Amino acid sequence: DLNENYNLSARGIYHQYDKLAPLVLVNINIDISENETVLLTGDSGSGKSTFINIMLGITEPVAGSLFIGGVNIKKTGKHAIREITSSVLQGDSLFPGTIYENITFNDSLDNIDQIHEIANAIGIHDVITRLPLGYFTQVGDMSDFLSGGEKQKLLIMRALFKKPKILILDEADSN
Repeated sequence: DLNENYNLSARGIYHQYDKLAPLVLVNINIDISENETVLLTGDSGSGKSTFINIMLGITEPVAGSLFIGGVNIKKTGKHAIREITSSVLQGDSLFPGTIYENITFNDSLDNIDQIHEIANAIGIHDVITRLPLGYFTQVGDMSDFLSGGEKQKLLIMRALFKKPKILILDEADSN
């Protein structure tokens, strides 16, 4: 049980892509407190995305442990991470469907006010409402009427809609 404490910690994280490759992450230790903003910086290929994938439970480290609220995720299971996190990762894309469906994963229309609030907060509501069908405009990864930055904002909206305790953005400003 996480007891409403969503501090995220990593202890002694090591990772390599295969047994013959050099270590890309060596003894990484970090504590991220609730409501704290952390920026990971480093050269291209330095392991930032790999570390994020480890923090999300997508990739297993060679060694080390992750904790949420002081509880080792080996005890709670990776589902505990997925319950409290939301992310926008490199390679994420829109799926064929409406903007609304892309944000809510086909949730009922009861959440339209929440969607408008998020869109206003990240500065894309006006762009959406100028589209012929607004939030019910069909989109997908190949939608050429949206810029890369607008697609990125829709992906961020999707992540925020979940109301995550921990939001992880990998290359969030790449577009």
